[in-house]
Amino acid sequence: MLDWTKTTLAFWTAAVVGLTTVCLAQTHGAMQRFTFGVEQVGKTGLSGEGRLQLVIDRWSTDAERERVLLAMNENGPDGLARAVRSSGAVGYLHWPGSLDYTLRYAYPVPRPDGGQDVVLATDSPVQQWWESSRSSPPAYTGITVIQLRLNNDGQGEGKLAMPGMVTAGRDSKTFLLADYDKRRVVLTDVRRDRVTG
Repeated sequence: MLDWTKTTLAFWTAAVVGLTTVCLAQTHGAMQRFTFGVEQVGKTGLSGEGRLQLVIDRWSTDAERERVLLAMNENGPDGLARAVRSSGAVGYLHWPGSLDYTLRYAYPVPRPDGGQDVVLATDSPVQQWWESSRSSPPAYTGITVIQLRLNNDGQGEGKLAMPGMVTAGRDSKTFLLADYDKRRVVLTDVRRDRVTG
């Protein structure tokens, strides 16, 4: 009888420890988390969104980065789109209208001024659909490239582009939005919420 009690107690202790480990991993697994606003989100039903989130669970590996960059260099925007779609999930973007987009590419680029650009790609078209007469997002296909430009305090802005509007980066390790400075800011008041890795 005593052995059965010890065995049962050991089983439940292991189960609780295992569950606690899983919960902690889910809670603290984010490598980078940003919050942001979105320009001109004032349509009925969107004004209550508050700050949105962009979560990076892991950076793209060197092998993933090289594969995506090679595909872009060899086959242009179509190659980039195909490579992004076939990549594993690295995080997610929470967008107005309670939409979540899976991020399939994430790479940090140090800036000479001490800040950082963060280049992201999702296998879905992230649209500013609230600026049209539509009451819900359109059913487009394609990928979206996002570039965050952050100062050394982890604050800044973000801009979006389609695959045909990117170029090889300064160091040729990743791609960046072409003519970044001329593009419209979409993600406003971006703030790094937490860094755990």
